[in-house]
Parts: sequence; structure tokens; C-alpha cells
Amino acid sequence: MLGRRTDKLSGGEAQRVAIAMALCGAPELVLRAEPLASLDDARKQEILPLLERLHQSLEIPVIYVSHNIEETCRLCDQLVVMEQGRVVTNGELQSVLTAMDVPVLAGREAGSVIEATVANVDPGYELTTLGFSGGELLVPGIVGERGAPTRVRIRANDVSLCRQRPAETTILNVLPATIDHVGSDTGPTVLIRLRLGDDCLLARITRRSLRNLDLKEGEEVLAQIKSVTVRR
Repeated sequence: MLGRRTDKLSGGEAQRVAIAMALCGAPELVLRAEPLASLDDARKQEILPLLERLHQSLEIPVIYVSHNIEETCRLCDQLVVMEQGRVVTNGELQSVLTAMDVPVLAGREAGSVIEATVANVDPGYELTTLGFSGGELLVPGIVGERGAPTRVRIRANDVSLCRQRPAETTILNVLPATIDHVGSDTGPTVLIRLRLGDDCLLARITRRSLRNLDLKEGEEVLAQIKSVTVRR
């Protein structure tokens, strides 16, 4: 793009140039403040893989500022949550996301992140099996070669609970879990933190379901995971 005028660059091209310019100065620290905010979804999907590759290859710290939890979960390792100019909490990404005492993270986008490894690929059905400390997850698509590390994001709204394994279901992922913590039961729904091996999931269920199933901390349940987002 060196021969192009800057006013002729697309939004995605301008972002790539800006990233290159920042790295050419051999910085000791990179600050990316809302770098994708002005891009549409298609351009974001072009830039995000580039940012992921840079994240994996750079040997300098990067501070990534964003209001988008999906971007944050794909790119960061340590998470600092700020509200009205003050630090609310900070720490390792997974532990902060599943803390449940941070209101700004407990809304409709509440969820967890799991570091997994590609265990098997089924080219016939175009499914990939991912292994993690709590078992295996089946996800659509071929997401990498066997042994490749990957990160998955599971939203609390995509996790439901049951006491007995369903006899017939279209949900591919039904995993045993232990109820680790039951959140406040104010409002129509409640967040529940589940432990699967060394990892945690969040599930959002109605207060009526909590009462009908009489769910309590320490009990064994089955987590039905309806959707998994994979960092490719």
C-alpha cells in the first residue's frame, strides 16, 4: 500500500498501516485504544486475526482498550475492568470473567473463556473436538490441526443445566459439572458458576428454574452448552 494515497485506503487498510507505523518505532509498549470501533463487522474479521498473530509473536506488552467483550476475550491475557475512570478489578482473564461480583461483567454478555487444545478432527461432519481440563467440546468447523492450542468463549446465556442426561437432544456438548457458586437471586435470572476440572463456566438460568431444580452449591449437574465461539 506504499504507493496509495492515505485518503484512498479502506478502514481496514488504514488500521493495518497504523499498526505497522506503531511497530516500526520499536516501542517498549503498545497502546491500542478502540482500534476496531470505526470498522464494520467484515473489516473487523479481517483485522482480528492479524491482532491475534501479533499478540502471539510480539515480545512487548500491549494495552488494548475496548468496550467490546468479544474482542477482549479473543486478544487479552490479563483483564483490567474500569468504570467511571476507576479500576473495579483486575487479574487473569478467566478468573476476572467468572468472578461474579463485578456488575459490569454480569450483564447479557457474561461468560467465560477456556484454553483448549485440538484433540481430533472429523472432516466428514466438519467438526473439531477440543480437549480441556473439564472434558471435550465438539465445535463446528475445522479450527486447527491436532495438538494446536485454541481459546473458546462460552456465553452464560448459552449454558443450561439439567440433573439427568437428555435421551435425545441436538446439543452436542453435555458435560458433568459442579455448582461452585450461586449468584444473587434478585431479578428474573441468576448467574451460576460451574466448575469443570480446573476451568469455570457461567450459566444464566431463571429463578424459577433454580427453585424447581432446587440447585445448590456443591451439587453435581450436567451443563448443556448450546454455542461455543472459537478463536481461530
